[in-house]
Amino acid sequence: MIIKFSQEYLDALADIDYHSGLPYYDISNPTKADLEEWLSKKIEKGEEEFYLYKEGEEILGAVGWKKYFEGGKNTCEITYLSVKKTDHSRGIGTQLLKYVEGKIRSSGFHTICLTTSQAHNEQAINFYQKHGYANYGVIENHHREGVHSIIMKKKL
Repeated sequence: MIIKFSQEYLDALADIDYHSGLPYYDISNPTKADLEEWLSKKIEKGEEEFYLYKEGEEILGAVGWKKYFEGGKNTCEITYLSVKKTDHSRGIGTQLLKYVEGKIRSSGFHTICLTTSQAHNEQAINFYQKHGYANYGVIENHHREGVHSIIMKKKL
């Protein structure tokens, strides 16, 4: 089941990130507390909506998006997609992505952009390509020196 994020799930959201098995570029070797603080700051800004994948009482994945992207009108950005590493390949990421794409479409946006690491995240790049996203460009030194990100884009 996919539910809208509420503050009571902040610890679970940080836990997803901590156990996703994916590298972090904003924070070197983050602790779960570091991730909770980072996520809390993102949420406090109020620019993003987050949705969680809940199975029973456990949160296994999450997706976030914001209603603008610096790249153009009628364009939004998926800012976050993470699934616990133990639950990869179960279709949770696909369900979250399709869910948020539906929210985006019903909000009147025509294009979705996102960024993901070029060098360290082939799994994510392949996942997005499988779902119709195409490479659009590169942002050099995106999160910190030496970390480059691919911009991916999809027309709805």
